[in-house]
Amino acid sequence: MLDFLLLWLAERNRPAERQSEPLLAASLAALEKMAPDLQSGTLAIGHISLGTALCYLDFRFAAESWRDRCPALARWHAGFAARASVRATEPNDDTAMPLAPPPMQALVEPR
Repeated sequence: MLDFLLLWLAERNRPAERQSEPLLAASLAALEKMAPDLQSGTLAIGHISLGTALCYLDFRFAAESWRDRCPALARWHAGFAARASVRATEPNDDTAMPLAPPPMQALVEPR
């Protein structure tokens, strides 16, 4: 799944006339076919891996409408994303955070 997201990112960074929409659509179609198996199975590491990758897809590719293309996968992911453990570890956009640490004197308490 993460390989797919890297491919998707590379495709979306290409000029619009050079993007391969069939490639992206085929990748999503393959995931959609997996949805019935996901819903019928006990939660395992594969479910967690796919679920967190879809959370990442929402985080970094919010403008993409993957749920419209994959309604069964979207239903499964809605249940996955509602889990307390998933909600507690949602990604935060940290791009506005400063890259430099605070000055040393700010870290030392006055005597």
